[in-house]
Amino acid sequence: MIVENIPISRLKREMNQVFRTLARNSVDAYIVTRKEKPVTYLVSIKHFESLLAELPNLADQLERLDIDDSI
Repeated sequence: MIVENIPISRLKREMNQVFRTLARNSVDAYIVTRKEKPVTYLVSIKHFESLLAELPNLADQLERLDIDDSI
């Protein structure tokens, strides 16, 4: 997974380029920062959809852990 930090000031200036980069899947996500602290993520559609597809598997794993802990 490719993740890059980007200051919000740069994002404002280069928003079109950032969106094109995400659309080309050159980067999976940007961590948008303000004063060097993370404030939000921008995630490509492809990466977001892969995360959504993974949710049922994670839920199953958590359910198994709950069952195992109760034994």
